Amino acid sequence: MEKTPFGSKVTRSVTGCSLSCFESEQAGNWQYLTSQDARRHHAVWFDKNTLTIREFCEGDIIEITAPDQAIFDSELNVQVMFAASMQ
Repeated sequence: MEKTPFGSKVTRSVTGCSLSCFESEQAGNWQYLTSQDARRHHAVWFDKNTLTIREFCEGDIIEITAPDQAIFDSELNVQVMFAASMQ
């Protein structure tokens, strides 16, 4: 099982959807977090109830599920810092 440096579980999958198509299919408690390219090919959402982050990048989907709130907050920070560094 793949894990982040913080110990969160990583799950990878692929979709044929564009970002706008994928985003329109988000159901549940997903909230938009950030994007490195103004939501053209990349975006990140989070669900604080499940402590999960979902990243879409050109058809690749990466889900990161944290074991607790503190690690979830650290994982969110990594996502925001990465997107900010790409601006």
